[in-house]
Parts: sequence; C-alpha cells; structure tokens
Amino acid sequence: MKFTTSRPDDLSCESNLENLVVETGMLMGAKMTRKIDIISVAKKVIDCEIEALVLAKENLGDGFENATVLLSKNTGRVSVCGMGKSGIIGKKFAATLMSTGTPSYFLHPGEAFHGDLGMI
Repeated sequence: MKFTTSRPDDLSCESNLENLVVETGMLMGAKMTRKIDIISVAKKVIDCEIEALVLAKENLGDGFENATVLLSKNTGRVSVCGMGKSGIIGKKFAATLMSTGTPSYFLHPGEAFHGDLGMI
C-alpha cells in the first residue's frame, strides 16, 4: 500500500504528531484516507530525537558534572521524588540507580505527606 504525503515539511519537532489525520486506501469496503506518509513521519520523529540529543549534548555543563560527582560519592541511599510524568521518570531513575549498585528508592510527594516521609 502506497501512502501519499500531504505536506511533510509542515511537521516540526513541536508538532503534535498524534493529531494528524491519516488516509489509507480501501479497507473492507470502507474508504479511509491517509494524509501523511508513514515513512516520512517516522524519519521526522527520528530527526526530532537527534535534535533533542544534540541539544542535550550542548547543554551539558557544571550541573551535570556536580550531580554525577555527588551521586558517586554518596554513601547512603538516594531519594528520588516526583509526581506525574516526572514521577514516572523518577521511578525509572531510582530503578536504574539500584541496578547499577547505588541504593535508592522512589518517594511520591503525595505519599510523603501521608506517612512515607519517614523513609527519608
């Protein structure tokens, strides 16, 4: 099945790719249309990821180095705290620290106020 691209150049890294409407050919008698080329979108997503990595590389500085030194000199457990999306990332970060030999745990801020603050 071949897809035609409506305007792939309009896709920027800031675009919400989930909101794009797509068209395909016929599917079980129902006509569906696809306004984007799946390959073009996939390539644009990869370009956005590359752009983000380059930006992260350019912004590495003293803060990153200081955090790395602090974590490497730590003799206790590392407390990782977060809520929402940052909480999901925090859980993964705490798990990564544990898997690399740094004792750590995740503490949800809402739970901290209801008794879990004693973990610290």
